[in-house]
Amino acid sequence: MVATLIGSIYFGQKLDQDGVMNINGSLFLFLTNMTFQNVFAVINVFSAELPVFLREKRSRLFRVDTYFLGKTIAEVPLFLAVPFVFTSITYPMIGLKSGAVHYLTALMIVVLVANVATSFGYLISCASSSISMALSV
Repeated sequence: MVATLIGSIYFGQKLDQDGVMNINGSLFLFLTNMTFQNVFAVINVFSAELPVFLREKRSRLFRVDTYFLGKTIAEVPLFLAVPFVFTSITYPMIGLKSGAVHYLTALMIVVLVANVATSFGYLISCASSSISMALSV
């Protein structure tokens, strides 16, 4: 939905001075949306599951690293699919440089930004004692 909105607002930009400024704005919105979407997707993960995690850790059902790796690996498809769909919709609508190499470069950058934002969300979630504190950070 947001990808279509951004794409329709900045549809078919020309490469003049105004078009370049609009493309810069669209890229800012593009990456900002991807960042906040992924941070807020995981920010309440550890706060919400902390009681269950502590109980199962005390029972020695699994280690911390096993829990984190399992949680992260389970969410990898989501954090790869969303940037792919978002970039596939928005990139051609804005009129960014055509070609497979340029598209794949942009896609890789967006996937990396999404994963860094996800990691930052995990950091905030781990450092916060409650969901409200995590959301206020």
